[in-house]
Amino acid sequence: MRTAQDIRREAAAVVLHVGRAWSGTDLEDGCPCVKAPCGLVVSSGTAADCPEHGWLHPPKTLRQGHPVERCPAVVGLEPHHRQARFRDDSERPSGGAA
Repeated sequence: MRTAQDIRREAAAVVLHVGRAWSGTDLEDGCPCVKAPCGLVVSSGTAADCPEHGWLHPPKTLRQGHPVERCPAVVGLEPHHRQARFRDDSERPSGGAA
């Protein structure tokens, strides 16, 4: 049976790219945290004293993010806040990436 400690350990192993704004990286551009190729902060590389992402400050809302393996800068997609959303492939324009 998994314990609470097991769940915390598993959650800590998940690495995300996160940002505080709904889109863009303006807040992340000026902070001391480790940045991903997409410009967002690497969740495992937050600076403790960062006023936006650091754990020494009161928590703030994260409004955008994606798993490392789906980073748009690495997999060749546009950032998710600019991607078109389609209900199914019949609505997707030909030749375009979503």
